[in-house]
Amino acid sequence: MRSGLIVHPGLPKCGSKSLQGNFFLHHPEVLLFTLYTGTAEARALGRQICDHLVSPSRVYDESGACRAVEKMFETAAAAGRRPVLSVEGLTSTHSIGWEQKAQRLRAVLKNRPAKILLVIRHPYSLSRSVFFQRFIYGPPPESGEAVLSNWLGVQLRLFETEASGNKLAAMDNLRFFDIWTTYSRAFGEENVVVIPLETMAESDQSAFNSDLCRQLGLANVVLPSVTPRNRTADKKLPRGVTLDTSLDENIASRLLSAFRDQIVSLDAATGIGLAALGYLKPVPRDLS
Repeated sequence: MRSGLIVHPGLPKCGSKSLQGNFFLHHPEVLLFTLYTGTAEARALGRQICDHLVSPSRVYDESGACRAVEKMFETAAAAGRRPVLSVEGLTSTHSIGWEQKAQRLRAVLKNRPAKILLVIRHPYSLSRSVFFQRFIYGPPPESGEAVLSNWLGVQLRLFETEASGNKLAAMDNLRFFDIWTTYSRAFGEENVVVIPLETMAESDQSAFNSDLCRQLGLANVVLPSVTPRNRTADKKLPRGVTLDTSLDENIASRLLSAFRDQIVSLDAATGIGLAALGYLKPVPRDLS
């Protein structure tokens, strides 16, 4: 077993809970520190570290963050395991930018090695899933896809009218190459692993687990399936709202156009084959 921390800064709706609950929680070589899964002590430490790393600059307590990180390593060492910090929020620009969060993480880890795991998802599919998580709070009485198109249209207008250098621009979670670059600069390109969510959902699970263990420096053991569970069908939709299968091709094309350079640059830098997975098509395979 290799030493060092594994950090999973989970993008929203990219299988974070599946990885936490079905992979990290059950692997015998690691101890998971996250917000909602695992032991009470590990959850409390995960919450402390996350709160420190994402706090506004005016209240950031680096010494408190260092103490929480030291406690995490002590707890993992006492259990004879390698720590895994898996928290959403490290890749968003909520409160502060992701560059600052990555820099804080690098600083509080001091010279300790770390492996970063980034899971990404087709831009339209990711945006659609985020939307359906939120729209239960009261969209107008029209079809779900029409509401989705309206919501994405607003988000795209915000993105398209802001300066490209503005890190607080809307839809920041789709800037895959920028996020990869930030963590590569902080931890080294060789220490940043990128996994498309589609490979978690479609590939042979035994092969997927084996490859992920290899890339993270973990022993290859039999683990539960990490296939993400699509919860869209589980949600109770507001009265008067129905879902249809039609997609707004204009919105999907604009979304791809806005983030095409991010996809192409990441694919060129990592060689993970995003084009073959349909990332350069407006609509992902599972929705087309």
